Amino acid sequence: MRSKGIRYLGGNAQVWLLFTVLTLLVVANLHLITPAQTRTPDNANSAAQSPTPTPSPSPTPIPLSAIIEQSDAAASELQQIKVFLNNSPRNETLENDISALAGKVDLRSPETKELIEGGVSLDELNSVQLEWDGMTKSISVWKADLLSQTAELDKRIADLRALRDVWQQTYNAVTASPTTEGIVGTRPGEVVPEQLIQRINETIASIDETQKLVESRRSDLLTFQTRVSNIESNVSSVTTDIKASRSAALSRLFVRDHPALWKIDWSVLSLSRVSTEISVSVSSRIRDLRDYAGSQSERFLLHGVIVLLLSAALFWARQRAEQLAKKNPEVERSAGIFKHPFATALLLSIFLTGALYPQAPKLLSTLLGAAALVPAVILLRRLVDRSLFPIIDILVGFYFFDRVRDLVSALPNVSRLVFVLQMLVAVGLLLWLLRSKRLASRVEAGNYNTFLAIRRILPFAIAIYTLALIANLLGYVSLAYIVGNGVLRSSYAALILYTAAEVLGSLFNFAVRVRPLSDLRMMNDHRTLIHARLVTMVRWIAFLAWLYLALLLFSIKDIVIGWVTGILTFQIEIGALSLSLSHVVVFVIAVWLAFVLSRFIRFVLDEDVYPRMDLGGGLSYAVSTMVHYVVLIVGFMIAIAALGIELSKFTILAGAFGVGMGFGLQTIINNFVSGLILLFERPVKVGDSVQIGEHQGELRQIGLRASVLRKADGSDVILPNSMLISEDVINWTMADKIRRIDIPVGIAYGSDAKLVIDLLTGVVANERTLVDDPAPVTLFKGFGENSIDFELRAWTEDTENWVQLRSKLVTAIYEALNKANIEIPVPQRDLHVRSVEGDADIRLKGGNAG
Repeated sequence: MRSKGIRYLGGNAQVWLLFTVLTLLVVANLHLITPAQTRTPDNANSAAQSPTPTPSPSPTPIPLSAIIEQSDAAASELQQIKVFLNNSPRNETLENDISALAGKVDLRSPETKELIEGGVSLDELNSVQLEWDGMTKSISVWKADLLSQTAELDKRIADLRALRDVWQQTYNAVTASPTTEGIVGTRPGEVVPEQLIQRINETIASIDETQKLVESRRSDLLTFQTRVSNIESNVSSVTTDIKASRSAALSRLFVRDHPALWKIDWSVLSLSRVSTEISVSVSSRIRDLRDYAGSQSERFLLHGVIVLLLSAALFWARQRAEQLAKKNPEVERSAGIFKHPFATALLLSIFLTGALYPQAPKLLSTLLGAAALVPAVILLRRLVDRSLFPIIDILVGFYFFDRVRDLVSALPNVSRLVFVLQMLVAVGLLLWLLRSKRLASRVEAGNYNTFLAIRRILPFAIAIYTLALIANLLGYVSLAYIVGNGVLRSSYAALILYTAAEVLGSLFNFAVRVRPLSDLRMMNDHRTLIHARLVTMVRWIAFLAWLYLALLLFSIKDIVIGWVTGILTFQIEIGALSLSLSHVVVFVIAVWLAFVLSRFIRFVLDEDVYPRMDLGGGLSYAVSTMVHYVVLIVGFMIAIAALGIELSKFTILAGAFGVGMGFGLQTIINNFVSGLILLFERPVKVGDSVQIGEHQGELRQIGLRASVLRKADGSDVILPNSMLISEDVINWTMADKIRRIDIPVGIAYGSDAKLVIDLLTGVVANERTLVDDPAPVTLFKGFGENSIDFELRAWTEDTENWVQLRSKLVTAIYEALNKANIEIPVPQRDLHVRSVEGDADIRLKGGNAG
């Protein structure tokens, strides 16, 4: 039997009828719908010929009686504007930040152009592009922030101007003539007090002062916007050069860009020069890190606080996890991550470093990589079999080998030599792994599937490293670095992401077993299913993240994204409507998410909401069904909007199409509306025992078009919803769950009627499944042709098993009548023979004919 949770995570085919109709509606009317962004020439002309808007009326002066009150309100509003200005970033702060950004761009721009002109490797270009992409993101944030502040100031200035106009009109009306006939609330000849006029002048002066402050602030922001725009132009120019250089390098990937390694003149290279370059490189990176840490000290502090808080939480949960592991073997593996709370916290915090450290210097990126890899190795040793430890150790060794190569990156030939050594070591170790029978037996004994995966991957890895080694030796350095570094670094990323996914899965496994999640029924009843779904989701996210990083590391991200974007944005013209594959994909995803969300909501309602409320099965089913329909329809409307169709036009066409559809699909529409009536009016509910014509049973489902009735013989009857509305329906359990059992009994003439009544009533007196109120009763029904007729009536709450109960009572009555020697007559028929032919009378009398 499938569990309820699995049922809700599965499919429901009935609602596809609704989506089929709606989708046909869209397809049938695509040629009639014009997108909101599309304007025909006629529309453009009509827009051009539209009359100019009428000017807004001049402001109305403030009545004399309200001047004091309005003046106080204006003063409060002006004070709020000043507070807003004081809380905004100060000009000095903006000046320093923008100057620092401009200085960095001015410093790095000639260095980057020099690198590009010097013909650096594709790997170095990728690193430089990441740095400039970080600057581009920072500038985008600056622009958005400045634009938002400027828009807010524009609104404030417009409000101040409108407010000043009102007060200026009030002043003009008050001072227009001594009679003050132009202002509401005065009588001809009435004199306005000087204090009131002075109050008006003070309010106008305060408005002017505040407006000057706001306009001055806006002027400064516009100046900053101009400077940021100029910086953006410089950054855009450099990034364009980098992308052009990368494209050229990719196009020359199979062209020799360096001499063969054995043709290099190594005599010009001395140990002192190598030492000097390493010292300069290390000093430069330390200086960059020190400067970055000095300007971003609060970010390092925040990172430390996050790690400490996560470590404290994991340390607090460690004892509870150990207790759970002792009671439940399923938690034993997950409890391993709690034995290293600091390593787990550090690994999880690494995924926040992209937001914590924008434009991080190279040494910080190296340290963060080590800070992610080392905890990952520590935790993996708790999560995987010991036989896999050598593979993990090899990856860690390669990572630090890479860091050595980074230190000599300023010496291309030395870097190539280190890369050759690295590839030789990689090929040798992988061959040892492939041919090691001892390791193979250990891995196979621990996890056969893992062993198979490793055996299948190792030959490809050996081939790739061999290709990178040969390419480097022959002088195809860019190709060698792209292939070798891509595989190595994507392996590091896979190791870290896999560990993070396993850690999150272990945390989920622990979280679903402790409060507050353990208080939920759905967690107790479907813990394994929910945990499996969460782990699957996390692993998919980790895989997609790894795929993105792999494309980035192999320098093909822009190519792949451009190719995919070109396919998704390919336009298909259907009349006036322009569609692309991306619209269709978003439409499908929106509909799919609507189904998933609907199933999840109904799952939560059934598992943890309805059991905590006093609801009948019918009401809960009605609520779940309506939620299902509402979520699906909303999801469909969102999907329609994603297609670029105006919902107002779609609604009009839906109404028109609905009228035509109503004539052709009257029966379906009738059944659908009847289903809604059943859900809202609830004359019958799911779980009721009903009788419709010759069909009697339990109502199991009220669907979109039809309902399902389960009969006593186990068969399911599909009944159109309209039958439950238009035909006579007997609901045995509408008001309560009590059902009457009628048992007719015929007794031979001459029997004692009172004795029979007492006997029948006494038979059911001790039956526990019958209710006491109303009590069982035996009625003398009348005189039949062959018997005197009685009827026993009894009531039971066991509506599901009333047929078996009736059989039991009939058997007991029959036995009681036999014991009392009360005869149950056999039906008799009297025949009156008026005439016979021939010797028929002799045969009837038992004689023999002639």
